Amino acid sequence: MKVIFPCSYYLPETAASLYITDNIVHACAENGLEVDLYTPTPTRSVPAGAQWEREERLENGLLRIHRFHLYGEGKNPVLRALRYFLGEFLLLHFCMSKEYDVAFIDSTPPIQGLKMPLIKWFRNKPTVYNAQDIFPDSLVGTGLAKKG
Repeated sequence: MKVIFPCSYYLPETAASLYITDNIVHACAENGLEVDLYTPTPTRSVPAGAQWEREERLENGLLRIHRFHLYGEGKNPVLRALRYFLGEFLLLHFCMSKEYDVAFIDSTPPIQGLKMPLIKWFRNKPTVYNAQDIFPDSLVGTGLAKKG
């Protein structure tokens, strides 16, 4: 079975609940599922000038991480919203054009879920929506907040 994971963020970036996604994709691959994860190149909390492989293969080739270029978020709310829109558009493109059996959609950022009806209507593919409460456990788990 082949699973697609369109992710707005992925390691080594710092964002709430990334460790959960990482655990899920590795567990899927360890159990024999082919996993294609699509994500922008890292920009959050990474050293300036750092470079990343656009294609990574892990777990004996069953976990494939595909990265595409997208500018960093910055602090401007308009540019940040535009980045979310562009990123989601590109992730939707991958969901509509790639071959897979099921799409796994995260709940963060919240606009990720907007892809689900389009995938179901136009591709007739099953989807899994990973709805999770990202506060406070996920923030503490990633080091973005302290317990207490």
